[in-house]
Amino acid sequence: MSDNSFGIGLVGKLVAATLAVVFLTVGTMVVATQWTFQAGFTDYLARAEAQRLQPLVERLARYHAEAGGWDYLRGRPHVWDNLLRETLNEGSGFGYPPGPPTGRPPPRWESAKGPPERPNGVGRRLHLMASDGTPLVGPAQLPSDAPGFQRVPVEVNGREVGYLRLMAAPLATDGLDREFRRDQVRALYLIAAAAGVFALLIALPLGRHFLFPIRRLAAGARALAAGDYGTRLTISRKDELGRLADDFNHLAEVLERTERLRREGMANVSHELRTPLATLKAEVEAMQDGIRPLDARQLESLGGTVEQMNRLVDDLYQLALADVGALVYRKIWIELDSLVEESTRAARTALAERGLALMIDVEPGILVEGDPIRLRQLLDNLLQNSRRYTDAGGSVTVALRRHGDAVELEVADSAPGVDGAVLPHLFDRFYRVESSRNRATGGAGLGLALVKAIAEAHGGRVWTRPAPLGGVAVSVRLPMSQEGGG
Repeated sequence: MSDNSFGIGLVGKLVAATLAVVFLTVGTMVVATQWTFQAGFTDYLARAEAQRLQPLVERLARYHAEAGGWDYLRGRPHVWDNLLRETLNEGSGFGYPPGPPTGRPPPRWESAKGPPERPNGVGRRLHLMASDGTPLVGPAQLPSDAPGFQRVPVEVNGREVGYLRLMAAPLATDGLDREFRRDQVRALYLIAAAAGVFALLIALPLGRHFLFPIRRLAAGARALAAGDYGTRLTISRKDELGRLADDFNHLAEVLERTERLRREGMANVSHELRTPLATLKAEVEAMQDGIRPLDARQLESLGGTVEQMNRLVDDLYQLALADVGALVYRKIWIELDSLVEESTRAARTALAERGLALMIDVEPGILVEGDPIRLRQLLDNLLQNSRRYTDAGGSVTVALRRHGDAVELEVADSAPGVDGAVLPHLFDRFYRVESSRNRATGGAGLGLALVKAIAEAHGGRVWTRPAPLGGVAVSVRLPMSQEGGG
């Protein structure tokens, strides 16, 4: 996929997602606004109508107190109609005929006249009910689309003597109401369009802002895949993409270092094998040509050369097994202090031949879980490394101590020392401080690499530092069992 198509796809998806969120949000707002407006406006109208009934409630309460009941209003709809006209400025709208004479003067509201009734006025939806729910007066028929009613109590001296039952007004469906609703929806649609344009103006530059480092990362990944391990990204950001760029650069550094070590390893292996092979070939040809006699001394020399090659091949084989996780470890509970004493006792003679004094400081009773053969190999490699690189007349110190829930094994030697910048590279394969490959001064540079592999396989770690005696101190820290924690 090209950069262009990749960019269009990413920006397009971001814009589409942004627009989808905007339109979904606005659409939800349209539906919610219509519903809440209708419900809220209907509730508002109901409360307004209930408040408008308060003068009628007061007149009814006075009437009940004066008349001692509802007998005069019961069955006299014309009185009810006049009362509505006086208090609400509208009648019931059902044209009630005048009631029969009562022989006493009617209340003063009985002869009042009001304006014409409205089709959906309050009077056409209002009943007066006794306190027990019995209808007293009101329209005989109600609008068929009346959705419900509300109850407005009539009280005398704190006691409810009746109540007004007001049916809710049907929703208006005239042209003015439809026009109002259309205006509201049209306004929301305009808001949605404006929000969509605003989202585009934000999403496009935002998408390109995120796209630039992603394109750089993609180009860098292709360069790494093509073998250009010197590729680095210069993306100065403080967000996740910036951290991803830092991780990419770290990965590129690791790959570059691994490739360099691989190439150096191949060259070093070739060099390490070529030297003893050339020596072996020269010795054999000399014996074949009669230049050197074929005796026990010459055979011993050839055997030493073969043994040297055998150790190199064995070290390479074990490192290869460690790389693929196939190096066998048979772990048991062992007394590490006893293993250290045995290994140093065996190495004392070889160190003395080099003129090196051996000092031991071992804390007793240290129990660890590990492979005794591999741990012995680890210590032997450290002692052999010190024997090879320490000047005659010096000394080697082996210390074993507890450190909390771990144990630390340290092998330190005397001069010569190593520059601090070189110390981290001592565990690299085939790395040796001196530039030559003369075996008189050192091995193939695989011993410390094996030490690191064995320590890590036991859940430990290894590091180096300048030794107080003037040489190099190699420390190995391993987890220790609770039984051996002392």
